[in-house]
This record gives sequence, C-alpha cells and structure tokens, in this order.
Amino acid sequence: MPRANNPTLGTIACETCGKPSDVKKANGNRNRYLYTICPKCGTDQRAGAMVQARIWSGTEWREGMKPETAPPNLPEPTSAEPAQPEGGKGQEPKPKPKEPSGAGGLLMAAFLVAPLLLILKGGA
Repeated sequence: MPRANNPTLGTIACETCGKPSDVKKANGNRNRYLYTICPKCGTDQRAGAMVQARIWSGTEWREGMKPETAPPNLPEPTSAEPAQPEGGKGQEPKPKPKEPSGAGGLLMAAFLVAPLLLILKGGA
C-alpha cells in the first residue's frame, strides 16, 4: 500500500529561490521537526535550530493546521527589555571607543606615505 503524504500545514518562501514552499511535519523519529518542499529546489529537511526557527516563525499557517508544539530546538526567545533601565539604575552604559589621536594618525600617514616617496624618488 502506498505511503500517504504528510499534509501541508502552511507555506513559506523558499530560502534559496524565494518561491512559495509547502511546510510539512516529519514522521517517525523526526516527527518533532518541520520541513519544506519547494517546487524548484526540492525538499529541505534540515533540523538545525536556525532553520527550524525560520520555518516556525515565517510560515503562513493554514487555518487550524499550526502544530500544537514548536520544534524542540528553537532558540530561547529574548525578552524585549528597554535599552536603558528606568531610573538610570542597573547596568552602566558601555564606554564609547576612543577615536585615534592626532599624533597616532600622523604616524600612520607617515608609514603609508614614506614607501610611496621612496618608490617615486628611486624611479626618477
């Protein structure tokens, strides 16, 4: 008896060519992961965290077809904390990197120009 195809859960743009790809849920040992089938590029069954996160967050799910549980290896969500804590307490701001001083800039220019002058003087 032929094997039944997994139902299409939604669609997402193919990571390679941008065409709409079907999103499906794997069977067997990989049943916790999603995969895509692009009509141009073929099947993508990678189970890495970044690929699974892209599929999970970027899929346009068909009505009632979104899986109840996300793939197990999705990166931890980051909390949307304000850049500066309220009241100015907590973490101190990071120091700005120092810009090169005038003397350092002159020294660098001298090292870059000196070989050029030697070449020009020697060739004349």
